[in-house]
Amino acid sequence: MATFKVTTVMAHFSHIKFLAIVMIASFMLAVLVSLSFRDFEKVARVGQRWTPGYEKPPDFSGRKNAKASIQKYRGRSKQFLSKRRSDGDEEDEEKEKNKDEQNDDRNDLVLNITKGTESHKKTKNAVLKEDAIVASGIKNNRKQHLPNCLIIGFRNCGTSTLKELLSLHPDVATAQAEVQYFTLNIHRGEEWYRRQMPRSFDSQVTVEETPSYAMSPLALDRIRKFNASIKLILLVRDPIIRLRSDYAVETRKSLDKRTFQDWCGYVAISPRVMRTANFAGPIQEIFRRFPRKNVLVLDNDQVNIKPLKALREVEEFLGLNAGLSKSDFIYNRMEGANCFNKQSPRYAAVEELLTEGLVLDPETGCLISERGRRSHRGIEDAFYANLVGVCEKFNNKLFRIIGKRFDWISTTDLQLG
Repeated sequence: MATFKVTTVMAHFSHIKFLAIVMIASFMLAVLVSLSFRDFEKVARVGQRWTPGYEKPPDFSGRKNAKASIQKYRGRSKQFLSKRRSDGDEEDEEKEKNKDEQNDDRNDLVLNITKGTESHKKTKNAVLKEDAIVASGIKNNRKQHLPNCLIIGFRNCGTSTLKELLSLHPDVATAQAEVQYFTLNIHRGEEWYRRQMPRSFDSQVTVEETPSYAMSPLALDRIRKFNASIKLILLVRDPIIRLRSDYAVETRKSLDKRTFQDWCGYVAISPRVMRTANFAGPIQEIFRRFPRKNVLVLDNDQVNIKPLKALREVEEFLGLNAGLSKSDFIYNRMEGANCFNKQSPRYAAVEELLTEGLVLDPETGCLISERGRRSHRGIEDAFYANLVGVCEKFNNKLFRIIGKRFDWISTTDLQLG
């Protein structure tokens, strides 16, 4: 009897639980149904304002007003997107404004270099008043031009030094950073590329420097498509000194304890050595794509030891008048190079420009570089001799291709410590 009562109570409890669930479900359904069509449309429209990625919004107002609803939605979407773009554009404009101000400051200094003023703090307005020709070059007349000259190689061969030297010329405008447009940023388009350039006059030559271009056949193809008649400048360097410099930089940054021979790959014909010493291969690829008259190859030592001579060669190549003069340089016996004359009235502006670019030693007025044939202590004689022999073969091939020789190390003048 007791068991029957317990079973009856449990059955009643189950029925009550079921009824409660049904009532709750019915109430929730009634609430959903009670939402008006207009309220649902309003909620959906508010959500769409913040998610303007739909091709076409849902039609909540019937066929008659569907077109008006879509137009209204698209208008709000455009406002939202334009606000996002304007916020980004403001940041870009601020960056470009700062870049333009820096370029204007550099141009002011270049004007002072050209006129030989004693004070590099002289303002642009003062210069404009003194010279009617310069007066035609008001800042407002400057605009960003795509480059018509590229310094495309090679890495660790003094490309930055040459670019900074060219920035001293009044008829040259140089991009301050490596843009890497033809290797990494081609997808951004030419208009983006233009915006990376300094503001300049129509008469100026705009120069961009990215040394990785020379090692990329794809980048060379893109450059040719961009401008088949563009001027290209390459700097090369004694492969032995270049290898040693690469070794010093890499081991210093990573605290690498490997010896030079270990770093090179133990043998003189290792991939690292072949890649560093072989200037001839990439230059052949360049000559296949561009006329030789539009390609200038310079020696890094020439730029550092005889900068005026190197500048004259570049000026002739670009069709420019002479910028700096002999009086702006003086031979430094301690450095064994022609350095900037610190007594020159132009030196103050030169120092400010080139020290900022980290290519000038303000104590001596000389360009910062690794010159001379220093001893190679710690390198086994046999390995070093083999290394020089391999590099000499590449060098001779390079000299045949470009039609001139550079005073680089050979097996006849080894200096071993």
